[in-house]
Amino acid sequence: MTHELYGDSDNWELESDDQDVRGWNVVNESGQQIGTVSDMYVDTETETIDRLLLDNGSEIDVRTVSVGDGTIVLSDRDADTNWARGGTDAGRTSGTGAATLDRDTDTTSGYGGADMDRNRSTDDSWRIRRHEEDLQATKERQEVGAVGVRKNVVEEKKAFDVPVEREEVDIKRRAVDRPADDASFTDDGETIRVPVTAETVQVSKQPRVVEELEITKRKKTDTKRVSDTVRREEFDIDRQGDADVNTEGRG
Repeated sequence: MTHELYGDSDNWELESDDQDVRGWNVVNESGQQIGTVSDMYVDTETETIDRLLLDNGSEIDVRTVSVGDGTIVLSDRDADTNWARGGTDAGRTSGTGAATLDRDTDTTSGYGGADMDRNRSTDDSWRIRRHEEDLQATKERQEVGAVGVRKNVVEEKKAFDVPVEREEVDIKRRAVDRPADDASFTDDGETIRVPVTAETVQVSKQPRVVEELEITKRKKTDTKRVSDTVRREEFDIDRQGDADVNTEGRG
């Protein structure tokens, strides 16, 4: 059996953060403090945690404990045996064995040996995923400007011609030769008044509608280019020694 300390390796990942009991106190059934969990041993064959390493250097088989709220309780009947182990290779690999936890089955009792995941799909195949980022654009309508229409009063001089009529007096003289009586002569001069008329022009102003503005809006579609930097992963296959590699397909 081969073991690795969980805290010393980046090869393993817990299925749940609740399975990380590092820093938890370990007590016996009477509540007596035994130690604090400093790390956890991973059985690399079963891919489970089968032992807990305490800060005093001793190891505990996970099948002999029960997990409470931030506290691990060690069974009194196993306390002497487990507490006495000194962290040797023999102590890590011998004993009752690891509690096997399969990803498709329920956990065993107690701590249960938390299952580890290293992207291994079967015993003879491993799976590694390649990721890349897509560039996406979203649209948001917002006010970018406005058009204001207002009326101003502008004064200007206008002039036009109006035909008008007026009367004129024509005086014509005719020579005559006939007798006249005495009554035709008067001491005061006789005056004849001839009235003369003419048209005058009065100017007035009358407002009227001469133009209308009809204001409407229409939608116009333009194309705007956007850009950003995206990342993607690429596989770098390093063939070492006399190893044949067949690559098929492309994602």
